[in-house]
Formats: sequence, C-alpha cells, structure tokens
Amino acid sequence: METLPLNQFYMAQKNYKDELDYAEQMDIQLSGSDEMISGELFDGMRLHPDSIPPGKHLYWMRHDEGDMGTPVSISPKCILVDFYGSFVTDEELPIAEETDIIDYGF
Repeated sequence: METLPLNQFYMAQKNYKDELDYAEQMDIQLSGSDEMISGELFDGMRLHPDSIPPGKHLYWMRHDEGDMGTPVSISPKCILVDFYGSFVTDEELPIAEETDIIDYGF
C-alpha cells in the first residue's frame, strides 16, 4: 500500500468555504450522551483543517466496514480507513479520541 507524504495528503483535502454548497445538516448522538449534536456533514469530503473558520470545529467520521452509508464513530483526529465524511460544528465536542456514534439523523 502506498503512503502519501503529509504535504500531498493535505493537498487532496477540500476547502470549507468552497464546499459549503455540498454540506448537509446532520444530528448525531455520541456514546454516553443523551443529547443530539447538530453540525454540517461533508459526505465523503476531507476538509483541510486550516480552512475551518474561527468558531467552527472539525471532526472526521468513520463508516461501518460492512455498510459504507452508516457512520459509526467520530474523531478529532484524521481518519484514513473507512472514512465517512467531515463533520463541522459550532460547539467543541467533549471528545479527545475516537468516540462511537449511537444515533444520527438528517
């Protein structure tokens, strides 16, 4: 398997402002929480962290290995395998590492 140098990986990522037309409103519920969290889903798009405006927070979502249409976890760190999409919120999520998504809706 070929590994991309970090600078080439970031070049493959998209700019937040350029992709706003493709964002879809999404609500997720994290493991251990009763609250639904709203954000913008950029389905299948890797947003460049430097393109996120102040006051917004970027997270990456992973899909289920058997079902590419079901998000199963979210992380503040970049996800390379089973990448589902980028998720941008107005509030910082209370997670430091990859966390399970137990419910979601559009």
